[in-house]
Amino acid sequence: MIQLTENASAQIEKLLTKHNLIGGGLRVGVKAGGCSGFEYTFAWEQTPRDGDHVFEGARGARIFVDPRSLRILDTT
Repeated sequence: MIQLTENASAQIEKLLTKHNLIGGGLRVGVKAGGCSGFEYTFAWEQTPRDGDHVFEGARGARIFVDPRSLRILDTT
């Protein structure tokens, strides 16, 4: 599970507004690579993809995570 603090939610909403994606969310993912074997990926998106887990924080800030990435994030 991913939890958003009040400050993180405020920053996400601020940046979504800057990118004209009001109502969108921050995509967080993990892919192979880097020194530890994984690299984090971040992107701004208007809507979640099919199968995504959507986590919501204060002010309606949302994070989209694909199932594979969530399995990895949930164990770290």
